[in-house]
Amino acid sequence: MTLFRDFHDRADENGILSLDVLADQAARRLEDCIATNGNLYYGPITGMVSRNAGILFLGRLLANHTSEHPTGILTQEIFRKFFAVYEKEDGSLEYREGHETIPSNWYRTPVEYGLIPLNLDLVAWILKHPILGRYVGVLPLSQNLTISTDVFP
Repeated sequence: MTLFRDFHDRADENGILSLDVLADQAARRLEDCIATNGNLYYGPITGMVSRNAGILFLGRLLANHTSEHPTGILTQEIFRKFFAVYEKEDGSLEYREGHETIPSNWYRTPVEYGLIPLNLDLVAWILKHPILGRYVGVLPLSQNLTISTDVFP
């Protein structure tokens, strides 16, 4: 719940979780992973494309595409509904297994989100956060030695 809340609470004053906030979260989590995961491999496909695509899908495909917001809007409420997280009266969040739902007032994207829009989003994210375009590999050779390859320093 800590990581869920970390992203959830970064919404703006209207409760909107923008793609910029999502990009910031992706970069922050990668930085944390590089700093703490001795077995990290963030390769050109597994990291830069697949990992970031999965995060982008959250912002693009789960967003509500209404007539007022044809490009989609991801609110905290929609985000919680998809992941079965409910806000209690005291403001704390609770996960309820098996209660994942599609919000009743949710509308899917009217256009397909294919490779071209995905690649445009990936380029925009990498321009904003160059760390998302790096290839990083940490290989533990012994307890005292690691090799780290950073292709785009």
